[in-house]
This record gives sequence, structure tokens and C-alpha cells, in this order.
Amino acid sequence: MAIYDPIFVKEFADNLYKQAKTIVPAHFFIGMFSGMFLFGFISVALVNSLDLLIIIIGVLIGGVMGYGSGRYKAAELKLQAQLALCQVKIEENLRNPD
Repeated sequence: MAIYDPIFVKEFADNLYKQAKTIVPAHFFIGMFSGMFLFGFISVALVNSLDLLIIIIGVLIGGVMGYGSGRYKAAELKLQAQLALCQVKIEENLRNPD
């Protein structure tokens, strides 16, 4: 049988917060590169060469979309951390009634 360990839950919550800090820039850059490649293919298909303006638009759109998705994922990770910490606090209050 598993034993309840509040230290493990707190460390897990700390790791979730660390992930939340790095996920926004990661999604932003992934979005930028995805937009660059996708709009590069679109540029070749439309004008039969790489058009810098189309690629820049793709980078901007991809960056904005990546930033938005990164912020959403970061908020989701922070919520999970808060729920875990809340459960630890509930357990502490129930074990040690004042």
C-alpha cells in the first residue's frame, strides 16, 4: 500500500510551476518555426519561389498562436499545481484539528 507523502506532492507542484515558466517561450518558438515552414510551402505553391513577406507573416501568425497556446498550457499546469497544494493543505487540516 502506498504511503501519503506531502513532500512529494509539494515537489511535484514545484516542478509543475517550473514547467509553466518554460512552456510559453517553447510554444512561441515552435509556433514561429511551424509558421515559417508552413508559409514557406505556401509561398512556393503560390509564387513558385520563397517570398520573404509571406514567410514573415507566417512567422508572426505562428508566434502569436504558439504564445496563446503556451499561456493556456501554463495556466493549466499552474491550476494542477494549486489543486495538488490544496489537497495537501486539506490533508494537513484534517489530520491536525485545532
